[in-house]
Amino acid sequence: MDRIAELTASEQKHVEREQELLDQLSICQKKTYTYRGCWSDPTRNALAEKQTIHEDMTKEVCETSCQGYKYYGLRFSKHCYCGNTLTAATTKVAEAKCDSFCPGNKQQKCGGLGHNSLYEMNE
Repeated sequence: MDRIAELTASEQKHVEREQELLDQLSICQKKTYTYRGCWSDPTRNALAEKQTIHEDMTKEVCETSCQGYKYYGLRFSKHCYCGNTLTAATTKVAEAKCDSFCPGNKQQKCGGLGHNSLYEMNE
């Protein structure tokens, strides 16, 4: 990084542009997820490997938090759970059970009480 200061203004702009392009490429290579429906989670550990609580939770916030995991689930507005396996206790249920809106985007559903809006990583 010390050597960047020694570059001309034009060279510094070039280095900055290269870094921007690398950052964009990283985002494009990020794995994407597909919605798999509303799933029960009576034991609160259907996805137990990582948990995040965010006051402005959205699908995108949870997906970013769970990069690298096979599944993520949004539950009861502010809760995000990540995992590579689903426990046997979880089952797919009616969409009406996932009735909580995401506080960061009221157009998105963030699960429900005891239910996850479940997403699975695309292979």
